[in-house]
Amino acid sequence: MELKARDAREFLPPGVCTRCEVIEESSTHFVREATIAGADLREIITLENESKVTFFQATGPREPDGPEERAMQAQFDDEGTGYRAALLSTLKRTRELLREGRL
Repeated sequence: MELKARDAREFLPPGVCTRCEVIEESSTHFVREATIAGADLREIITLENESKVTFFQATGPREPDGPEERAMQAQFDDEGTGYRAALLSTLKRTRELLREGRL
């Protein structure tokens, strides 16, 4: 999950994440800037005991339960680019990395 948190482009369906860059790093977290589904985001990411990754969206186009959030959720519910597609893509890439001996 840390690899995906650092660079989501390799794990999401083609074209969903077009930019992903770690811009700040400390012993407790790192900050990345990304463009996912056409939205520019800044996220603070913590890695907890090598078992959990937590994302906090510091900047982006959405407010909780606002119209932008609902529109983004509808887009992610889409079969081709939605959360399910992202999860399946992540599983596929993780299995490939495991076969290649990179995990």
